[in-house]
Parts: sequence; C-alpha cells; structure tokens
Amino acid sequence: MVKLPPQLRTPEVGCFAIANCSFSVDDEHFKYHEMPAGTAVLVVEVCGTTTRLGQKYGIKVVHDEKAYYVPRSIMMNFLYCKPGAALAGKSFCITGDLTFIRPMYATLIRLSAGEYKSGVSGNLNYLITNATVLSTKMRKAKQIGVTIINEDQFMSML
Repeated sequence: MVKLPPQLRTPEVGCFAIANCSFSVDDEHFKYHEMPAGTAVLVVEVCGTTTRLGQKYGIKVVHDEKAYYVPRSIMMNFLYCKPGAALAGKSFCITGDLTFIRPMYATLIRLSAGEYKSGVSGNLNYLITNATVLSTKMRKAKQIGVTIINEDQFMSML
C-alpha cells in the first residue's frame, strides 16, 4: 500500500478532491449525480451537514459551477490536492498495477502542473510503476534514460 503524505489524506477548503472510483453526490436539491473516476471537484466547505432526511455529508464541493454534497462514507475514496506547481516542467507515464486508478494519477499530475503522457518517449521524465518484472514500457524507459520511480517516490514529490 502506498504511503500518502498527510496533505493528500485530509480535505481542506480550496483543495481538489480526486476520486479513485465513480461516485454519487447529491446536488442542492438532493438529487443524485454520478461522477466518473478521476473527477476532480473543488472543496468549498468541510462540514457535518445533515439533511432533512437525516443523511450526513462530509464535504461540499463544486464541479462545473454546481454545488454538491459528498457523503462521509465515500470520502476515503478521494485524494486531496491543493493546486500548485510541485510537478511543473515534469512529465509522467504510468505502467503496471498501482494502488489508485490511472485517471486519478493523471488528474493529480495535471493539478500539480505536471504533464501526463500515455506512452514512453524521449521527452518523458518519469515512469511510475510498482512492477518488478520488466514491461515493454519499462524496457523502453531504461533504453532511453527515463527515470523509473514507484508510487511512494511519486507521492513524495508532491
């Protein structure tokens, strides 16, 4: 299991919550909306809101200029990221199985001013993998001098 830095585990106003799986949220009229995995929503309030129906919410978020409430029960499926430039000027590609899904990493990279690439090429800086067996992407990365890092190393860059 990857070791998450504290800033990726705790929601704060102004940070983005990035989903590891598709999830349902309620709008202000308590209608359900499905959000796909990898969606980044802006946290505007960390709350303990209880609706008239007794449902409890942990955070209020905004996506496409609409407000939604996220149940506490699914908050553990998010990474929280303050937009910044921690990865500025760096490009990343992913191969193999990781703790979180690829769209979540792609969003996290972009929110941190990095570039997400789907393939290995000469202008790639890092290949993220937990694999020990050489894949095609890993072989190519070694051949052209791309730095290969694991999830923990990537998380420590944030």
